[in-house]
Amino acid sequence: MANSVTINVTGIPQLEAALGRISGFQAQAIRERAILAGARKLVSPMRGEAPVRTGNLRKRIGARKARSSRGFGRDPSIVFVGSVAPHRHLVIRGTKGRYTRAGAYRGVMPSNPFVDRAWQANEGRVMTTIRMTYAAEVKRVWHA
Repeated sequence: MANSVTINVTGIPQLEAALGRISGFQAQAIRERAILAGARKLVSPMRGEAPVRTGNLRKRIGARKARSSRGFGRDPSIVFVGSVAPHRHLVIRGTKGRYTRAGAYRGVMPSNPFVDRAWQANEGRVMTTIRMTYAAEVKRVWHA
């Protein structure tokens, strides 16, 4: 199961040259908007792949900017896409046999890697959205 994906937008010399002439703050905002736009393209397919028992897991799937791990602010290049339901890790990774404190057996939860299936099926769509948004934002700022 992929816990993170690194995306590099390269290969467009004019885009890279234009981005080099844009201020650091604007370049950071452009990067943030492009990555978030691509991440939002994963939300609907991920909801389609998510198992439904109560609907809590599925309806809590979304895309948002991630806070830095040290709490000193946000890194615009890190975006979280997935469910914020408290039992998401149990569904995605599965469990071993579970027992209560009294010893009653509660069964095994098989893994359901719906996040990986959604990513693999939509990776091209996400990457295209990131590239197109990135280029459109640079053009918009550069020609403004």
